Amino acid sequence: MATLVEEKDQTRLVPVPQRVVGIDPGLNVTGYAVVEPSPHGPFVIEAGVIRPRSARAALGQRLVWIHRGIVEVLEAFLPARSPWSGFTAM
Repeated sequence: MATLVEEKDQTRLVPVPQRVVGIDPGLNVTGYAVVEPSPHGPFVIEAGVIRPRSARAALGQRLVWIHRGIVEVLEAFLPARSPWSGFTAM
């Protein structure tokens, strides 16, 4: 999980340095893993799948469900950098 920091009556989440959140996209099953470095190599903090409520649901409904799941993972396990850092819009 992200590190909690308390500052004058406020608590905020701070990203863990070198944490990576990997996402394996899919419309029926989306996989994810949270990895951090360790002295013995990469260490998996969390891994799992996000499944829409129904594989037969409309594409838009499945995308909303997957988006919510990814946001939940990113909020719980803040990566050191945004997945979009370093990319520019065309």
